[in-house]
Amino acid sequence: MKKRLLEFLLTLILFYLYFQLGGFIFNRFVPFNPTTDLLALFLIILLIPISMITVFGVTKLLKKD
Repeated sequence: MKKRLLEFLLTLILFYLYFQLGGFIFNRFVPFNPTTDLLALFLIILLIPISMITVFGVTKLLKKD
């Protein structure tokens, strides 16, 4: 139970960090129009599995040591 809760919290933290980083890059270099709004929505949806995969990799590396 504690392991799942820890993984969930780590996933939320990584999602937030990826979201902030993506927002900074997106706002800095991408012009605003309806097409880029759809692209941003697609990227936000992709951030959830990316953060889950990152947590899986981190926990796998920590178990190895």
